[in-house]
Amino acid sequence: MSTSARPSKPIIDRQRIRSARSARLLLVRYLTAALFFFDMYWSLMLLMEGRPTALFPLAAMVAGILAATEQVHALDLDRETFPRTASGVKGSLVGELAVMLVTVAFGTSPFFPILSSPALACTILTVTMAARLLVLWRLERIRDHSDKAFDYYRSVRDSIDC
Repeated sequence: MSTSARPSKPIIDRQRIRSARSARLLLVRYLTAALFFFDMYWSLMLLMEGRPTALFPLAAMVAGILAATEQVHALDLDRETFPRTASGVKGSLVGELAVMLVTVAFGTSPFFPILSSPALACTILTVTMAARLLVLWRLERIRDHSDKAFDYYRSVRDSIDC
């Protein structure tokens, strides 16, 4: 006799809740990962040039690692706020704004040695800053329960509590 082992109801319920929480954080998690890899590429480019300005993207990478850790832990907890993620993103925004001001004032060489124009560097920084602002906006919507995925999460949670 072959019997397939089915997971018990509590395990299935935990998986459903975790999946619903994951859906709420999907945009935040993907943007955080994309920004982490951008910062990694940028810091490696500066480190290969031997520039001390590589500390800016390295600090943003550390903030990205802390944010990713917080987001993964949040899948198992009933949390609506993400202080490490928000702080890291805000710090990275301030850093990128400072880099943009230095780039406008002194040209591309301090932070973007391979780019030919400061306008291109500022365009890249504007896109990454917009992505970081999108992460902050999404975190605010999650905290305020105004994200679309909250309705699904609430229905899953309520169906399990019954």
